[in-house]
Amino acid sequence: NTVATVDGLMVAGNAASDDLVIHGLIVTKEFLADPVLPGSEVVLRFTLVNISPAAATILIFRDALDPEVLPGMAATVLPTLPCGPGSALVAVDRPGSPGEELSLTGASLAAAGSPGDSCTFDVTLLVPAATPSDTYTNTTGLILALIGTDVVIPENAIDNLTVSNELLFLTKEFTD
Repeated sequence: NTVATVDGLMVAGNAASDDLVIHGLIVTKEFLADPVLPGSEVVLRFTLVNISPAAATILIFRDALDPEVLPGMAATVLPTLPCGPGSALVAVDRPGSPGEELSLTGASLAAAGSPGDSCTFDVTLLVPAATPSDTYTNTTGLILALIGTDVVIPENAIDNLTVSNELLFLTKEFTD
């Protein structure tokens, strides 16, 4: 209860309460098995997790590959139905740019804690043969989700890809 003094008199009020509903979508990405050699393929893994008590529909999901990551990078293998029935992932030319971007459509995620509240998919990318040794940062583009009746914009996912012309692998093994 709340208590206040109003015009010199003590006044008691009713307790105030409300429910706080958090709508959210977490998006992560990771280049698997890097560093990589120029001219080789690398797998980029995306994970989307609905942390909201309502189902989520992904309205827009974009991730630019070129030139934001490195010039000439292109998708070579895309998953079918990356986030369940009705979803599709395509690589499209970006308007006004020479590069490609990944575009996810038709994805939906169940409410948090339910089966289907997350999805993970892999994209195989070709690193151009003329890529100089360096570390390249990839940040997801615009992502919008409709959760319940709210439009949610999650934080961008970021990962670095290291390309090296001088990969040296050392293995060590103890045998009997």
